[in-house]
Amino acid sequence: MKWIQLGLDAQPRIRPFFKFLRSPLADINLEMMMSWRHALRLRYSISGNYLGFLAHFEGEDVLWGPPIGERPTIADVIKFVRSCQEAGGKPKILYLWDDYQAFPDLSTSSRFCISPQALEYRYRVERIANLSGRRLRKKRASVRKLKQLAGPRTEPFRDRHRGECLSLLDWWISYKERRVSGEVREKMLMESQVCANALRECEALDGVVVYVSDRLVAFSLGSWHAQGVFNCMFEKANITIAGLSAFVFQALAKHLLPTYSEINAGEDWNVDYLREAKQSWQPSSVVPSYTASLSP
Repeated sequence: MKWIQLGLDAQPRIRPFFKFLRSPLADINLEMMMSWRHALRLRYSISGNYLGFLAHFEGEDVLWGPPIGERPTIADVIKFVRSCQEAGGKPKILYLWDDYQAFPDLSTSSRFCISPQALEYRYRVERIANLSGRRLRKKRASVRKLKQLAGPRTEPFRDRHRGECLSLLDWWISYKERRVSGEVREKMLMESQVCANALRECEALDGVVVYVSDRLVAFSLGSWHAQGVFNCMFEKANITIAGLSAFVFQALAKHLLPTYSEINAGEDWNVDYLREAKQSWQPSSVVPSYTASLSP
């Protein structure tokens, strides 16, 4: 099995495999893979009817998600894990999920050790667009106050916004890196670089930008993920403007109606401020991901 460096030119070849996924995790998404390919040194391999990804993560090479294709079996999974080993990596799969077709067999097999990895947050688009329900009353109040004080203006994201979004991202990095340290700072800088790559290269980005006094102060961007599901990949806002984070996420939801019914906002990376932010929106579901390691 040959592992090939993932480049933009690979998209036509690998895109068809993603249609076989059922309720995939946010990270198992073509646009997400392309955006992260430099940071993770992503490689891919096609063997028979299946596609797999190899990533360099936390100092070791591992499978970035299980092999995808039509009705994968545990034998297909083992084949890719063994190939990862032969390429110098660990016999490990990250981002395995309950609805993966081979998960029932993997989770009961003595060949694999399954352990929890992370939690992913999903939201009903209509509820976020309307900020409905008692638990979102603080969001409603902060958005109402922002509208009164600053008069924010929303626009659908277009190519002409990319430069201004990059400028906001630079400001956001400068602001955040003085306030976080250690592993959290490393994760923040990595994700920011990936966001910058996506703004420069990802043609499929959709979403909204927000202006205050003709200055771009927030964006919420992503792409199609599955039937009726939008993958919110990157969201940044001028943190000094109260209520802006709530406003831009609500604006995204309004933009997505009626095409989408669910927003997948990804995981919290075990970062406290991300976890608090994602939980504050009262997700409609919290979906676990797993690590699977092949037993010796």
